[in-house]
Amino acid sequence: MKITGLKTNHLTNPLGYDIQTPTVSFRVEETAAKRPQAIRITVAEDADFEQVVYDSGERDDIRMAGERLPLSLRPRTRYYWKAEVRADNGEYAESETAWFETAKMEEPWEAQWIGSAALGESSPVLKKEFTTTEKVRRGRIYMTGLGLYELYLDGKRVGDEYLAPGCNDYRQWIQYQTYEVNLLPGAHRLEVYLADGWYKGRFGLDLAENVYGDHCMMLLEMILTEAKGQETKIVSDGTWMAAASDIMSSSIYDGEVYVPSTGERKWIPADVLEGPTEKLCARYGQPVCIRETRTPEILHTPAGETVLDMGQNMAGFVRFYVDEPRGTRIHMQFGEVLQEGNFYRDNLRTAKAEFTYVSDGIAKEVGPHFTYYGFRYVKVEGFTKELTPEQFTGCVLYSDLEQTGWLSTSNAKVNQLISNAFWGQKCNYVDVPTDCPQRDERMGWTADTQVFSATACFNMDSYNFLRKYCHDIYETQKELGHVTSVVPAFHEDGPTCSVWGDAATIIPWNLYLYYGDVSILEEQFESMQQWVDSIYEIDEATGGRRFWDVGFHFGDWLALDGEGGRYL
Repeated sequence: MKITGLKTNHLTNPLGYDIQTPTVSFRVEETAAKRPQAIRITVAEDADFEQVVYDSGERDDIRMAGERLPLSLRPRTRYYWKAEVRADNGEYAESETAWFETAKMEEPWEAQWIGSAALGESSPVLKKEFTTTEKVRRGRIYMTGLGLYELYLDGKRVGDEYLAPGCNDYRQWIQYQTYEVNLLPGAHRLEVYLADGWYKGRFGLDLAENVYGDHCMMLLEMILTEAKGQETKIVSDGTWMAAASDIMSSSIYDGEVYVPSTGERKWIPADVLEGPTEKLCARYGQPVCIRETRTPEILHTPAGETVLDMGQNMAGFVRFYVDEPRGTRIHMQFGEVLQEGNFYRDNLRTAKAEFTYVSDGIAKEVGPHFTYYGFRYVKVEGFTKELTPEQFTGCVLYSDLEQTGWLSTSNAKVNQLISNAFWGQKCNYVDVPTDCPQRDERMGWTADTQVFSATACFNMDSYNFLRKYCHDIYETQKELGHVTSVVPAFHEDGPTCSVWGDAATIIPWNLYLYYGDVSILEEQFESMQQWVDSIYEIDEATGGRRFWDVGFHFGDWLALDGEGGRYL
């Protein structure tokens, strides 16, 4: 008998997530037993379980699918836990050790929001140089940014996630992330690159800029614990320096222009800015990562274009090796289909979906930092040397979700349909469950999400991904008093209608059905109740007919026999 799949709040060894009440779960495999006779869960503050803070004792009422632990958690603390199972056939197993680590919780922030108003529209990079004299036993960085950020320590990227801190209604709440770092005694350098992202870039159906703010900024606390237990803090404040980065422009819809600097950067003091510290929350959503890679085929179209074919529609970007003379301009355009064998992208509407790189003459691997594309085909221009497929890597980008469902049949067409559903989920589960990954939309339409949510839970462990989206729904709902058609709302903040607003009730219910964790219903109960009450009030005001046919409704939005001329 073997215990596997140990998770806390549906996550494997979560670091710095929003954990108010830990719920642990696990599986039992490789046994002929029918059911557990007794289960025991032990939690400690050390990996050797000498500082035990909870011991359930052997009990027959513990649920493997989710057992809440009655712990009073402390901030910035790692807790270790293990499970023991005694089966009805006499078999016994003890699990390996799992852990979870809390974030700052209610601890006040000592850091200040910083950026650079003097740099105007440039994407800034902020740096702080410091020295450590003692060996660091434990290092953590707690940080967020408005809009997107990338963090580097001593020239090396910290973590492997993209598009942090994620897509939220930043007026209501902002996620911060936690990183584990190791430092030796000596001189060190922190660098944070910022870009517009969803916060201030061109986004939404009205293609507005500065939706939530007009200055990129970031907030950071590095807490270093020495061997003797003494803590040192490095925080974002007015002692940091700022400069324009190599990213000339960056946009979720339009892509990125990257021109490496060939001289020394001009550093100026960073500005301390007014930021929404009171809206900070430890992360809900899972990181957006490169989950798969693909090597393309190189096509030459009838129009004379050089096109990369990834063999599959995907969301992400292309990383490529370039060895070109200084000043060579590499230009890439991303699209989904070919028309008559030629590159085509009119369906992207106003989204430019491009990447431009101007070579500094140094051979290197290059790719965008703060954008992603929905594509299969990439038109490439500017290379002066013969291209090889191995020079390019298609980076498939989506939230860090574990596949949990598999299905295959004897029919190739049905199997292709199943594959399409998986790829649809991968392409659209990029922090927010979007309607499409390619054109100038990529928004969290509530109906699209609720219709697919059950399939999503079968395909992948989508609990925390959809929990974060439910939280997004409720934060916007609390502010506006109604559910919106798009979440986060951006400028689409009017009240929605049937099916779309039903996401507030259907998604939490599906999460409960698929995962058996009642906490999602407790978290979202007020949101669910408000939506049902709003429908009831509309009906009562229009005669109590229990038939909702007043006001605006999208109806069957994609009906093939519907009237034309709709905005699709």
